[in-house]
Amino acid sequence: MLDEVDTDKNNAIDFNEFVTMMCKSIHDLETEEKTLEAFRVFDRYGSRVIRASELKNIMMTLGESMSEDEVDELIKLAN
Repeated sequence: MLDEVDTDKNNAIDFNEFVTMMCKSIHDLETEEKTLEAFRVFDRYGSRVIRASELKNIMMTLGESMSEDEVDELIKLAN
């Protein structure tokens, strides 16, 4: 991780590098929390599982319209 943040390669993290690292960490945490929140919306039974048929319906009706074939292909890739 140090290599990713240590842009001047002096084997130390200065303030600007630290801020960059912390912003990335906070962003990653917020993204994870938002993803979990969205998952919970569609996990109707609290089973920590969204059935493929439910996911297919969600993907075909919400947001950007997708065809049934496109959704089937995405589900195959995920499995």
